[in-house]
Amino acid sequence: MANFFFDGTASVTAAKADNVLITANPALFTSQAQSGANVVFTYSNGTTLTVTGTTLGDSATNLPGIQLASGQFATGATANGTTASGSQLFFGGGATQGLSSSTFAASSVHTAFGGNGVSDSSDTADTFSVGGKGSFLIYGNAGADTVTQVAADSTTAFDSSSFVTIFGGKNDVNGLASDTITLNNTSNLNAKMAIYGGEGTDTISVTNTGANANTAIFGGQGAADSTDSADTITFNGGGTVNIFGNAGNDTISVGATGGIDSTGVVTVHGGLGADGITISAAGTATKINIVAFGDQNDSTTGADSITVNGNSGNTQIFGGTAAADSADGADVINYSGQGTANIFAAGGNDTVVVNTTGQTATSAGAAAAAPGTTVNPDGTSTTNVFLGNGNDSVFVLNSSTATGITTVVGGAGNDTFTIGATDNALTASAGTGLSVVISDFGTGFDLLQINNGGSNTGVTPTAATVPTGGFTSLQQALDAAANVGLTTAAGTAAAGTVGVATFNGDTYVVLNTTTGAGFSSTLDLAVKLTGVTSAASVAALTTVI
Repeated sequence: MANFFFDGTASVTAAKADNVLITANPALFTSQAQSGANVVFTYSNGTTLTVTGTTLGDSATNLPGIQLASGQFATGATANGTTASGSQLFFGGGATQGLSSSTFAASSVHTAFGGNGVSDSSDTADTFSVGGKGSFLIYGNAGADTVTQVAADSTTAFDSSSFVTIFGGKNDVNGLASDTITLNNTSNLNAKMAIYGGEGTDTISVTNTGANANTAIFGGQGAADSTDSADTITFNGGGTVNIFGNAGNDTISVGATGGIDSTGVVTVHGGLGADGITISAAGTATKINIVAFGDQNDSTTGADSITVNGNSGNTQIFGGTAAADSADGADVINYSGQGTANIFAAGGNDTVVVNTTGQTATSAGAAAAAPGTTVNPDGTSTTNVFLGNGNDSVFVLNSSTATGITTVVGGAGNDTFTIGATDNALTASAGTGLSVVISDFGTGFDLLQINNGGSNTGVTPTAATVPTGGFTSLQQALDAAANVGLTTAAGTAAAGTVGVATFNGDTYVVLNTTTGAGFSSTLDLAVKLTGVTSAASVAALTTVI
């Protein structure tokens, strides 16, 4: 019997009866393999540990002399873990591979292979339990694998010492079952995570937060994977978050439980396919950075659906792969919040809903029960919507001077601009003040719809009477538009009337929400159409709903 050390710098050959102490980093092993009458373990630099006169299998009987310095080495049926404080190196576990303990040291390294190495297409379903301090590297390999962290035990939470990398690998051979990766310990704080679902359909759920937290989730095998299938990805917490759905019709939910907190910097790519993306910030005064890309979709895959709500920080939403993406298909974009928002619908016949309250709203104007919470009004907020090519529809709800300015650029195509809810019973949804601006109205056959908050029977948008010499101020023009329903005898205007006036090269559509004469910035609504000079033409293209 001889004694050997394997540190990874040079190859070592030992007999089954010899003792071998592994001092090399467990995370740098790449495979175990049967080679004739020997078992060979390969290290990342090409060096090998060869054990002669034995076969792959249970290390307790087939590899009894191998030990991992300050930790546990196991293969086969004995690769089921302990509560040791040291590192771990497991291959081909037949039962649950346990890599979870409250006693793990911050310097510990825990590596487990469901099969025989980094790539093993013949592996079957494996189960891993993970959690605690230190670094974790899991290769699920083939089969419908399950990786789970204890969710309710704060002693096995990941922390700033934790670097967690998980490769789900290929699903079962029939493609029917999916990998399931669940790392939802609510005490995870400032961990670094990289999660790869791998080939096929996967379900991934992660919780992580903290100013120094960094989480990357891939539905497939990396940032670009055109062969991936539909994945379901859920993330809650905060920190820096990057999610790539990859190919397939993915469902991605970020912040559904309580909303992303104030540490959040979130970027989501739907990838190829018709994806459903929902990102929810924590609302009230939460100011975080959110970027969402629908990425590639077309008439064969269906429309991307992107919903962002509850944010008072910076939000950017792209229906396609970039601000100008003529190859993009139809998208449904729903944004509700404050702060600075830029929405690029890009190509396709898109539907965009903008709501200032922070809660998700349907085009009918009703706030959804979930997700999303209200945000604090901010009169300095700016929301810019670029509809792009296609025959698009945009709905602007609950705008006001207290919640900033919403500007819509229609672009090419026949676009429909709706101010307020399509449901006339939702009387306050149109908003107040000079808070909506429409650029390039009339490019194509554009239409404007306004909810007047009351009966629309017999209400016809009307061009205001222009005084001799024209209007001398914007307020005078807005007053004239508000007074198109003025009843001379009573000295009041009919509530719910819509008037149109042109001033200084722009046209304004005014909704008088009260019976008072003149325009009130706190009670009435004005929509500015930049560069449009014919009030009569705009009146003809405007409908009261």
